[in-house]
Amino acid sequence: MGVGRDHHDTIVAIASPSGSAVRGIVRVSGPRSVEFLDHVFSPDEPAIKFDQLSEPASFSGCLISDTARIPGQLLLWPTRKSYTRQPSAEFHTIGSRPILESVVKAICNAGARPAEPGEFTMRAFLSGRIDLTQAEAILALIDSKNRKQLDTAIDQLAGGIGKQLTDVRSELVAALAELEAGLDFVEEDIEFISNDAMIGKLKAALNSLSGLRSQLASRDRKSNSFKVSLFGLPNAGKSSLFNRLVGRDAAIVSSTQGTTTDRVTATCRFGDQTVELADTAGLESDIKSDSSIRAAAQQHRVEEIERCDLSLLCVSMAQPRSEIITQLEQVKELGEAVIVLTQSDLLDSAQIGSLKYLVSLRFENTDGVVTSSVENRGTDTLKKIIEQKAVDTQTGESAIVGSTMLRTGQSLTEASASIESAIEAATLGLGDEIVASEVRSALDSIGLIVGTIYTDDILDVVFGQFCIGK
Repeated sequence: MGVGRDHHDTIVAIASPSGSAVRGIVRVSGPRSVEFLDHVFSPDEPAIKFDQLSEPASFSGCLISDTARIPGQLLLWPTRKSYTRQPSAEFHTIGSRPILESVVKAICNAGARPAEPGEFTMRAFLSGRIDLTQAEAILALIDSKNRKQLDTAIDQLAGGIGKQLTDVRSELVAALAELEAGLDFVEEDIEFISNDAMIGKLKAALNSLSGLRSQLASRDRKSNSFKVSLFGLPNAGKSSLFNRLVGRDAAIVSSTQGTTTDRVTATCRFGDQTVELADTAGLESDIKSDSSIRAAAQQHRVEEIERCDLSLLCVSMAQPRSEIITQLEQVKELGEAVIVLTQSDLLDSAQIGSLKYLVSLRFENTDGVVTSSVENRGTDTLKKIIEQKAVDTQTGESAIVGSTMLRTGQSLTEASASIESAIEAATLGLGDEIVASEVRSALDSIGLIVGTIYTDDILDVVFGQFCIGK
């Protein structure tokens, strides 16, 4: 698409997912949005004049198509207080694809054109509403398949690396302004910033960029290993299952409760995926104050929940039904989780079927994974589930981490090199002209990341991955 497309056109597209639903959304943006909607939308309160509005508003009414009057709710942003910083609107109506397509056709007949993939978000970028790293985060937010991916996308959308780079850029712009002011008054021998102060500012900027490069490298390393943690009550069979998954006796197995008080880890391969398994301390809610080791183990468990990509909640099938129900409630605190029903060798087939049905009633699309470490039952099935979860997570999370790294890695390196050259020039007294030149070069490299400087190729790569309506 690039920037050659006329972004002053008024565009329209279906913004809700395909398929039937209670509600569907058609999105409009562009300078003539209010004019076109005035032709096709009839509000329930006919006295309303869209062109006289100066604040966002919503209206009930009907959109008039070739074949019918379609009831719905119109959300209107008549000024620049919208996502794209253009007059914009959303029409919310019945989530039927033919109806939504009829709405789009009616608005196109009024003068709008169909939007291209990512065009709404590109307009938000071109208007300065978001930077490129946030645009990538929006794409990852749309594609996220689990809570981990969602949190990663939200973090970057809320600022993340983009905000940190903007702060560095602001400091460098201020430093460059002082350098250039000094060059403008060089004959008057006015010093706007001392050489030592300039070196200090440049070193601070370099340290910030080094930190960002380390942060991205850390994210990349994290994506190379999918972290899976086993949780459950003491004697729920976690350690035995851990050993079966790993293929060796890595964790201590004992009938004594609380044997596992420290984190035991092992790295293994499930299919094409590298997985880091962790056996954790048993879930305990009643920790006595004098049991410092147990208390520390439970604190580590809380940290493990935050650290892992996937939780395996191990629930012993040999327990009373009421206790099983109580334990299943702990899935809520574990984030992305798989329910593993352990010790199935202690039950007959009818009992196993009853407990699987219990799980299916409480959780959509799952009846748990039935396992027995004694009989090695369900281990292969669980490995395949973990492998698929790892693939799904990489698909979404690497989209935000990977694309950001590919696009920013080289630019961060070049920006750092330019600042190092500027520091060297200032230290050797080579002149403010050379220092200023290197600072400008660093600003150009940072601008390629956040989008203050861009090319059609960069925009095509970023926005070409979006779907229509976003």
